[in-house]
Amino acid sequence: MLDAESIFSFKCAIEQVYLRSDAPDPLEKDILIEAYLQDELRVKPELLCNTHFILMLDISGSMDDILEENKTKLEAVVQAACHVIDQLQDQDLISIITFTTEEKLFCWAEPVSNKGKLRNKITEIYEYPRGSTNLFPALKLAKQKLQRMKTSAQNVATKLLILTDGMIHDVESCEPEARHFHEQGIDIDTLGIGADFRGEEMELLTSGFMEKLENAAQTMAVFERSLRILQNTVATKVKVELETTHGVEIRGIAKISPDIKMVNYQSNTISFENVDRNRRYAAVVRTLIDPGLIGEKAIMTATLGFDVPKQNIFDEVIERIVVVNFTSDQARLSEPPNSEVIHASTYYTIAIRAQEIQDNCENKDLIMRNLKLIINRLKKIGDLETMARWEAVRDSYISKGQFSLEEYNSVAVSKSKTSAAYSALPPPDILDEHYDDELAW
Repeated sequence: MLDAESIFSFKCAIEQVYLRSDAPDPLEKDILIEAYLQDELRVKPELLCNTHFILMLDISGSMDDILEENKTKLEAVVQAACHVIDQLQDQDLISIITFTTEEKLFCWAEPVSNKGKLRNKITEIYEYPRGSTNLFPALKLAKQKLQRMKTSAQNVATKLLILTDGMIHDVESCEPEARHFHEQGIDIDTLGIGADFRGEEMELLTSGFMEKLENAAQTMAVFERSLRILQNTVATKVKVELETTHGVEIRGIAKISPDIKMVNYQSNTISFENVDRNRRYAAVVRTLIDPGLIGEKAIMTATLGFDVPKQNIFDEVIERIVVVNFTSDQARLSEPPNSEVIHASTYYTIAIRAQEIQDNCENKDLIMRNLKLIINRLKKIGDLETMARWEAVRDSYISKGQFSLEEYNSVAVSKSKTSAAYSALPPPDILDEHYDDELAW
């Protein structure tokens, strides 16, 4: 059996190791948490999990509206679902639940060994009754179904993909259900199709990525991307639990890779769910540390937990202890901070400022101030890819003279995540001559 340390690279770095022992006030310091698979595991396709892809599709009345010439939104979605079926491996499972005024189970944990049968049957969705947009019953049904197959699902990487074209009428009821899926290590990707999508609501349910869809080709491509990420899963139920020592307080946590998002720091848990073998998973933990006596002090224990189903490894853990040194030595205190942590802290700032923009969409001064700060920070660290996207948000705001949450979510939330240069791992150093997955790297 593989040793835990040979599975994950797990790092916990603080921005400054040496802290002033006689500081008059508590010291605010960031800690960078990183977890990604070791190269030896990334090149072994036999370790890739079997998958269970759950599609939750809005079939409310507005889904019959035209998306592009000669194609409705629903037709584009059904076409994308057929494409996904074609991309699944024979041992994989697919479930499809539609939601409108009521939920309807199209299929559950269906093996895709008979793809033709599934493709032919999926057109039945066109005959389902239309209504309003109520997601909660569909989430509840999926939760119940997954609980019944809990034992058999242990060896499977599971993901929900939720698609809607408008405002979810029961989003407050959906939030606890979404948290349940996150706690169980199940990713949720959310997609909005058409002009009426309310991204700020779906962001509350999202643990994977969120994207706005504008045409049929993009819809098919994004469905496939969601599946490809799932199919690259080696480790599941990946999370980091944090425990601080006396005199140390967690003030905030932001996931910064693959996506940027503030998380509930009061839970002291960072959930990464399914880990794609090609991605770096990272978060920044902002702490407040009371000054202490001269000498070394452990301020936090970080415990990474995970499963590797194909190796029958379950509930494995790796532990790291974050240590600082209190000192009065000026030379030590003048040492430069950890550059990697400082770089990562920029994305923490972006997460905070983006949240402020969403919460204060009528405050023009705050919006412009935050957009300027985000762009300047990204320029300073050289992340021109992400900076260009935020510049597009700013330019759109200036040209229209008003801030639109729809525009913000279509340009910023769905696309201005951590740069690919930061979140994507390079090809592994170890080459396997038998490995020829052209989509892997």
